[in-house]
Amino acid sequence: MSDKSDKKVLPPYVSFKSFTSFIKGLRDSTLPTQIDRSMMRSMSGAQQSSMISALRYFHLIDENDKPTAPMKQLVEASDENQKDVLKAALEAAYSFLFDDAEFDLERATGQQLADKFRAQGITGSTVIKSTSFFLAAAKEVGIKYSAHIKPPQAARNAMKRGTRRQEGDVEHKEYELEDRDLSEDRERFEIPIPGKASAVVIIPKELTTEDWEMLTVMFEAYVKRLQAQHKKA
Repeated sequence: MSDKSDKKVLPPYVSFKSFTSFIKGLRDSTLPTQIDRSMMRSMSGAQQSSMISALRYFHLIDENDKPTAPMKQLVEASDENQKDVLKAALEAAYSFLFDDAEFDLERATGQQLADKFRAQGITGSTVIKSTSFFLAAAKEVGIKYSAHIKPPQAARNAMKRGTRRQEGDVEHKEYELEDRDLSEDRERFEIPIPGKASAVVIIPKELTTEDWEMLTVMFEAYVKRLQAQHKKA
């Protein structure tokens, strides 16, 4: 059986504000012997999952959800030292940004940054959330990044046809497809169709092989039915 430690932990995609609020809550109380969902009752199930994932990514909890030495250090740090502790955690966790000799965060474009996150296995709207978290955290602790990188913003309305992709900016076509109300347990991606608007698909995250097989069969059957309906029309 697969152990949960076997699963690759992705860079955090919870909101940075929620993350810092959770850490502050731990600072204002006693650090428990285990960090679990019972401490996150005000969050949705998806938010709980993304918070636990973020804590694991920074090695603040282990695979058994037990607080680690870095968590104790972060929670017990004074106000003036907490940013230094968090900065060290960021630099260690995001080694794919800081240890790559061919990537310069202070000169990179938004597209380059997004591509670095995609290389970690992140897809769809999660790229927005992950880069948003990193940029907010970097700003908080004083990590410098290029002026060409803008924090991504979710579009308030559906993307208008003809919107051009902005090179050198994280806010490109994919981000404009983002829906503010899309829950964190789902992701969306687009399928380009030459000469037409792209098809947008929303699916649950963490699908199993059996789920994908069922989805493929159902999708094919649904497309055939739609084709038949259009022919009749």
